[in-house]
Amino acid sequence: TFEHVDIYSSKNIRVGKERLLHHVVIPYRLHKASRGFTLYQRLDA
Repeated sequence: TFEHVDIYSSKNIRVGKERLLHHVVIPYRLHKASRGFTLYQRLDA
């Protein structure tokens, strides 16, 4: 219900009931990283 997602409501969201998790694999790998940026490189099949 809306009460579960309302940030001002005291009702909780439970994983597996109101919150569903979907694992997704994204074809990118970390190429370079610094304090101000992160660069990813696409993996070609």
